[in-house]
Amino acid sequence: MKQNFTCFLTMIIYITVVLTAMQVRLGKLRENAAFNRASYGFTVFAILDPLILGLFVGATLVVLVCFNLSHALDRRKKMRMKYGHIFDSDSTLYKH
Repeated sequence: MKQNFTCFLTMIIYITVVLTAMQVRLGKLRENAAFNRASYGFTVFAILDPLILGLFVGATLVVLVCFNLSHALDRRKKMRMKYGHIFDSDSTLYKH
């Protein structure tokens, strides 16, 4: 997460700078239809991009957690089958 966060933060800062520059230019180019359409499209992109990116990152984390949990439970099951006599014994070191 730490390595990817720098990339996401850089992208958000860049989008903010571009939106600010477009807003300044939009004040002078009100009659230019092509620039208005480009500004509108980029603004919609700037709003939706962090939302989509956040959903993608969240979904990726959920998948990774589920995969790791499944792997850990499967490994625990195999260890209990292999060393079951240790877990079933009453003479364990750590009684609660």
